[in-house]
Amino acid sequence: MFYLFLFFRITLNQLANLFQKKLLLKGAEPTFILFVSYLLITLIALPSLFFLHIPTSKIFWIAIILAALCDGVGNILLLYSLKISDLSVFGAIGSYKPIPALILSLIVLGEIPSGNGSFGILLIILGSTFLLKTNTNKLAGFTLIFRSIGFWIKISAICLFAVGSVYLKLAIMESDVIITFIFWALFGLPITSIVIAAAREQVVIKNIKLLIKNRTLYFFAIFPYLLMQLFTLYVFKRVFVAYSLAFFQLQNLVILFFAYKYLGEKDIFYKLIGSLIMICGVIFLSLSM
Repeated sequence: MFYLFLFFRITLNQLANLFQKKLLLKGAEPTFILFVSYLLITLIALPSLFFLHIPTSKIFWIAIILAALCDGVGNILLLYSLKISDLSVFGAIGSYKPIPALILSLIVLGEIPSGNGSFGILLIILGSTFLLKTNTNKLAGFTLIFRSIGFWIKISAICLFAVGSVYLKLAIMESDVIITFIFWALFGLPITSIVIAAAREQVVIKNIKLLIKNRTLYFFAIFPYLLMQLFTLYVFKRVFVAYSLAFFQLQNLVILFFAYKYLGEKDIFYKLIGSLIMICGVIFLSLSM
């Protein structure tokens, strides 16, 4: 069941990124996309609050508020990064997310990875780094990537997501996946609402018109994102946070496959090496579970 959840999470994440990128290219604001996403969950979830057991644990409320804050700000930064970054490089940079998560989860959750697990994480990060290389350039423009604003925005988002992931896991431990998912959205909505309220009226009107005009595109951008978040929580429930985030980097193999199969990318020697290294990392992670 874990690997099924993982498969859905990776697939839905790629679909969400693809359609979010299309919306951004049409001029949609990242914050507005997230606002609509959180608003939709809130409207669906509010009636369920009358039937669910509301947690009384102080740890849960502290954890979910911190998680929603980090995820809300992190998602805004992530979409701004996606707006100005190449999609394949965008995914590869995210491979470093398990590093801060590993440190924080050790402190907050007491999750101590095994030798196989630590080595598996290292291999997946190393393999993802190889995905940035090409046959003709040793660093495949990594220096240019390092200098770009998009890179640093993405790094900031990664750190926030790592913190948010750890506190989401803590919230799940104090309640369950569905309750955590609902309150993650409920507390995330005010964060994006504040940014929307501070925006100029013309920007808000423009984005509302874009929403009406591109309803189908918004549907395919938002629903995969929401389902992806739900499956993310189910994965967190079953394995260590750092392991989960390392497993999620397998999405880079999906990106590579589509780039080669459908976009005609030929310069894949180093990327194939990186893929093999990542697969070895997955095997070591699986042995540690």
